[in-house]
Amino acid sequence: DPLTLYHKPANKFVAGFIGSPAMNFFEGKIMEEGETLYFVGKELKIKIPEKKAIKIKERKNIEEVVFGIRPEDIELGKGEIEARVDLIETLGNEILVYLSLDDTTFIARIPPYNPPRANDRVRINFIEDRIHIFDAKTEENITI
Repeated sequence: DPLTLYHKPANKFVAGFIGSPAMNFFEGKIMEEGETLYFVGKELKIKIPEKKAIKIKERKNIEEVVFGIRPEDIELGKGEIEARVDLIETLGNEILVYLSLDDTTFIARIPPYNPPRANDRVRINFIEDRIHIFDAKTEENITI
């Protein structure tokens, strides 16, 4: 079923292949602080929701991971992460916002209302129940 493949991709290849623009990927590790798990990348630290954390904890020996998030699952104007707007692409019914955190670039898809401007700094939020964590070695989605 195409919707299942889209929302619950079994691996990184499927996640990147289905959807346009493609899923955003960030390389990093899983870090545990008390009972809470975090994805920690070069420029990101993101709390992993409990349901997904349980699935990650069931796995053993996972060191390197890849965090995945679809462009439409990034909210602008809220959240703790600050990104720079590099480019705005207006497509009529939607706007693609090309963002960067120092060296990392990624895309958000937003409705066509009140877009930010190039060079603006914006707060972003990743919708937590829509994040994906892939094992960097096997590329398997370890959060489904």
